[in-house]
Amino acid sequence: MAENEHDLSLLVSRLEHFSAKVTAGLAGLERTGMRQIIRTMVRWVEIDDAHIEIIFRVPRSMARQAQNHQAK
Repeated sequence: MAENEHDLSLLVSRLEHFSAKVTAGLAGLERTGMRQIIRTMVRWVEIDDAHIEIIFRVPRSMARQAQNHQAK
């Protein structure tokens, strides 16, 4: 059990480090880099008179599964 907790702690530490590096990298992006990331993540944008809808490349069902997994 202690080994599992150690492994989990190590994983969390590595994810936090990765997150910090990504955040720093995104903060330093210029407009072109931001545009490339948005194009990678967004499939298309629908705009009409009343609202804007953004369709992402990652299906919402996968995002919900990830959120449900994190909540456990």
